[in-house]
Amino acid sequence: MKWRNVYLEKDLTLATAGTKTVNIDIVDPISYLMVKFNVTNDADIADLFKLSDKISKVEVVDGSEVFFAMSMAEARGLNFYEMGQLPPINYNVVDSGVQSISCFINFGRYLGDLEYMLDPAKFKNPQLKLTYDVSADLGCGDTAPTLDVMAKVLDEGAPAIRGFLMSKKQYAFNATAAGTHYIDLPCDYPYRFLMVKVLETNKALSVAIDNLKLNVDADKYIPYDIDGEEFVAELRYKFGVAHEKIIHQITHTLSLLTDIYDMEGATCIALTDNFFAVVAVPVAEDITVQQYEYTGAGALYIIESATEKATIVAVTGQAPYACGVMSFGNKDVVEDYLPAETFGSMRLELTVAYAAANASSVISQQVRS
Repeated sequence: MKWRNVYLEKDLTLATAGTKTVNIDIVDPISYLMVKFNVTNDADIADLFKLSDKISKVEVVDGSEVFFAMSMAEARGLNFYEMGQLPPINYNVVDSGVQSISCFINFGRYLGDLEYMLDPAKFKNPQLKLTYDVSADLGCGDTAPTLDVMAKVLDEGAPAIRGFLMSKKQYAFNATAAGTHYIDLPCDYPYRFLMVKVLETNKALSVAIDNLKLNVDADKYIPYDIDGEEFVAELRYKFGVAHEKIIHQITHTLSLLTDIYDMEGATCIALTDNFFAVVAVPVAEDITVQQYEYTGAGALYIIESATEKATIVAVTGQAPYACGVMSFGNKDVVEDYLPAETFGSMRLELTVAYAAANASSVISQQVRS
């Protein structure tokens, strides 16, 4: 087998807002696309700036056909469950610092999957589309962002390709009241994952979701019926723990929104001599970081920091980007997947516990033959 990396774009300069279309001009099978978005922070970046919030759509299309469609945050959440770790990120919220964020668009079940890949030769005009906006004040709009897009390609030695993974948003909502959302789902291809994102600031996913029920053929078969707490506990058992590192500038106290919504642990390290930092009051994805300074002549005093200094914050836990997946059997065994093509109907009954679940969604990952 001969694999190679192909850059569709490298260090491509973009406008500060818009939709960038990249033609997938490759004839050989593609295992995955890596999309990396790079910015330089403004000289006075806002404390709560999050680059993941600035990329609203990542898509792979062929005319009207959609193979992949979701936000950058949702793509990274899905990547954790696909790959067992979050993709690379340089989460560096420091004045004039450099940040980058990436996601993988996986067409195979794992790196090196020889049975499932996207074969561009079977389609007319496959394209990647990226919709973003970093033009807002106190963000990173003073300097043009750049884009890298890399494909992992099999040059030769591929056996007959059985199909590829297709991942896209089926439903999006902002909850105006606690209650149940009924989402009818397509019954066209087998399901590997069904991912739910219920984003409620300062609420763990385990409490933001009251219950999940997947109903097939009017209660004839119910593969999932589980409350939020047990759903997240099952995610930990199946997929392990997510890790995130943030570099952030802090004066004395900063309330910092991480991307880990069911947090298990948080630590911080001041990056300046004679300073130290501590974590106080973690609530869901929100932690308060406090920074202090050693000072004094002939005696040691600890005082509140009066100047901004960079600090590393490391967090671990579940539900990155407020996302969790319903999985069906072994994620690498296609025969285990939920055979939706044999069903007459399939409906997700998603009960949310709060009225302000914002930017929430339901995303399917199916194997398309």
